[in-house]
Amino acid sequence: MEFVPMIGVGVSDLQHAALAEVQRITKETKGDALAQMKLLLGMLRERNLINDKEVTALSQVATAGHEAGTGKKSAQAAYFEVRKLHNTLLASPVTSPVALTLASSAVGSYSITQGSGGETVVFKKSGGGWEGRGAAAGAIIGSVWGPLGAAVGGAVGGLVGAAVDECKA
Repeated sequence: MEFVPMIGVGVSDLQHAALAEVQRITKETKGDALAQMKLLLGMLRERNLINDKEVTALSQVATAGHEAGTGKKSAQAAYFEVRKLHNTLLASPVTSPVALTLASSAVGSYSITQGSGGETVVFKKSGGGWEGRGAAAGAIIGSVWGPLGAAVGGAVGGLVGAAVDECKA
């Protein structure tokens, strides 16, 4: 794995670049959260941080989460679909760390608990989708430090996005 030193790039530089990019993406997608996620996945692919197979799987993950958040699919069905996709990525010996980070973050956006009658209850923590977009955007920002930076950035972005989802709930 190659380490790419970024001399002279500070947090404030990344903050300004990230804000400009978020504004551009939001305008381009007219605020459509699912379209934003798919655009971000395309950007990760352009940077060779994920491959075509991973783009397909992560697009399916994003669609399932979006449908659960908007009530088009039950949270339980979406969770099991996302979990299956994550397991498939985990089992592949060539899955990128970035794809694993994004898929893991998506699995974490669901909560499983026991209902009052002993049944299993699955719910999507938030329908906002900031967790997924945060993870993808974090990976893009972190990619200035190479693939490892992208994976770490994705994890941090997912955490920040989850916090935004909680604040907006």
